Amino acid sequence: MSSIVLRFIHASDFRLDEPLVGIPEAADSLRLSLIDAPFHAAAAVFEVALERRVDFVVLTGNLLDPRAAGPRGIAFLVEQFERLDAEGIAVYWFSGELDGPERWPAAIELPPNVHHFDAGRGDCLLHWREGQAIAKMGPLAALPIRRPTHTDYAAATEAAEERIFTIGLAHGAAPTVDARTPFDYLALGGQPNRHIAHSGVPWIVQAGSPQGRSIAEAGPHGCTLVEVDSERHVRVALRTSDTVRWREEQISLDDCHHRTRWESALRERVAAITAEAGDRVVLLRLRLTPGLNPIARTHRERLAGELLAWLRETYASGSQCLWTITVDHEAATDKSAGGSAAHEQDTILGEFLRTIDDLRDQPHDGLRLREYAGATVLTSDLLDLLNCATSDVRDPLLRHIAELGHELLAGNPPEPAVANAAPVKHFGRIHSAV
Repeated sequence: MSSIVLRFIHASDFRLDEPLVGIPEAADSLRLSLIDAPFHAAAAVFEVALERRVDFVVLTGNLLDPRAAGPRGIAFLVEQFERLDAEGIAVYWFSGELDGPERWPAAIELPPNVHHFDAGRGDCLLHWREGQAIAKMGPLAALPIRRPTHTDYAAATEAAEERIFTIGLAHGAAPTVDARTPFDYLALGGQPNRHIAHSGVPWIVQAGSPQGRSIAEAGPHGCTLVEVDSERHVRVALRTSDTVRWREEQISLDDCHHRTRWESALRERVAAITAEAGDRVVLLRLRLTPGLNPIARTHRERLAGELLAWLRETYASGSQCLWTITVDHEAATDKSAGGSAAHEQDTILGEFLRTIDDLRDQPHDGLRLREYAGATVLTSDLLDLLNCATSDVRDPLLRHIAELGHELLAGNPPEPAVANAAPVKHFGRIHSAV
């Protein structure tokens, strides 16, 4: 087996100045954990570097905005750099939009192991071990394009230099790779979620943030451990560091007609989620997806409230904490809420539903909605959302609008039969379970 000749950590986007968002309320026992989560996750990255005795740490920007993070963020980062310095571990900090060298306080000196260079003006750097260069890194634009080798001395020298493991540094989308690509590993930053854009030769890895900030950043977060052996084989692995993990789950409304059924289904789901999360706090968003039998919006809202209360009371405390931030419900997806028959009717309801379909299919078709909507700020913002938002945002909203219109113009569908309607306690109030 080939021995490891180079080992480093790639991390990015600590965003120490940005809190977790999208949590309208939380248990008192969780608030400190949520506030400190970005710092604990970043500290875990440095802990991995120390445990694995890496050669260096590559940080591809957006660690913090010094002006927004304040003394706590700056002091934290310096302390972590000093921990690495004490163990002889170098830090190559490639700045992003938030953390260029010009933003760092002039009065705060970085430890000598930190090489903080600007993305726009950075030069290539060599990392040395015992008098031998073992890695080269720099901004993508600063790396020389690799050319076919020849037999003369100069080309041989260039080929020898190219045998040094080369790390490119960049932000944003991954570039196209070919035989002239001037790096073995491209360390990307600037995006919250980890992503391997290209594996093999070369590796292109978006590090992501060590801690997710919202439900849009659900799933495991951490840093990337990179190991290179003597035959230049590269092994890349995620080392998780998040202390709060976002999770989105779905349950069909068809499974929610009987209390015993949805309670059993959710207990199994939560058991699997908490087992996977370990000792992390889990922030859950539960979505009630449409079933075969439509349920009126008002009844779905009541059911969502029951589920939210039960989940919070059952799982908000204990050694494995799961906090449900919201229970959302969706309208039927089949040609709006009323089904295809209502669309064909020569009625106000039919015309309304067909108009909603037109808006869904052609968001910029000039429906002139502003002429009828009034001039309030709320109405203006809603129309901007309908016209500009992506389909995953607009479509559920339009389904709810269609459903509300259907209920007002045609009446609610009958409430489904209720089985096992045992009362459920809801923060001091009693509701009948649906």
